[in-house]
Formats: sequence, C-alpha cells, structure tokens
Amino acid sequence: MAKYSTQGLLLQIGETTDASSALSTIGNLNSFSPPIGDDSSEIDVTDYTSTVKEFILGLKDGGSMDVSGFWDSEIPEHAELISANNTQTLKQFLVTFTDGTTTPSTLGFNAFVKNLNSSTEIDDAFQFTATLRVSGTKTYTPAT
Repeated sequence: MAKYSTQGLLLQIGETTDASSALSTIGNLNSFSPPIGDDSSEIDVTDYTSTVKEFILGLKDGGSMDVSGFWDSEIPEHAELISANNTQTLKQFLVTFTDGTTTPSTLGFNAFVKNLNSSTEIDDAFQFTATLRVSGTKTYTPAT
C-alpha cells in the first residue's frame, strides 16, 4: 500500500462558487484537515413495538475544515479569507493531494469562512487559524 508525503499539499480559493472561477493557492499554510467524508444525522424511528432503538440516516453534512498557517498581509489570498469572513460569502475551495503518478487527486467544495483568528506569542511567527464550513456537495476526483 502506497503512502504519500503531505509536503506539497495545496489549498486553493476561488473568486466565486462557479466551477469555472479562477483558483489561487493560499500560501504559507502549515496545517489543514480536508473533510474527505461526510457525516449523516441520525433519525430515531423507535416505536412502541421496537425491542431496541432503531435509526435511519438523515441528511449528509459536509463538515468543516480547519486551516492554519503563517500570516502574510502581502498574500492576496489571506486578504480574501478576511473578506470572505467579513461578508459571509460562500467561496469555492480545492484541495490538491500529493498522490498519483500523472494527476493527483482533488477535493472540491464550497464553504464559508466561519471564523478567522490570529495568534501571537513572544519570539514566534504571526500565525492564523480559520474554519471553513462546507455547504453542499463535495467532489472528489481520484488520482491517475
């Protein structure tokens, strides 16, 4: 079974949610958690004749993605995160993985920048964290 390095992973942001919208790479990231799977709500359908709890699955929830990195006010995509957070605008995101021999796998989705925070400590780099809240269906394209 192949294993892949995380070095070289990319997270890109689109100008809009349109799939033909230009994407640009968000620089200076050092950690993010792509929401590969979905979570489904549970609906309790237990009735008076049930002998154990019974459930059916409800709607899928695309989840959220935590992102962190080193802040740089000269990186346009960092300003775009602030703008998307302030305006509560849905944006297109694309994760490009480091697998594949010809074309790496990708995960595309629309999301809101739910929160955007910074952290500072003495003798440390200026860092930021953000949570991207997925809205709608995600599209996974396998590597080739």
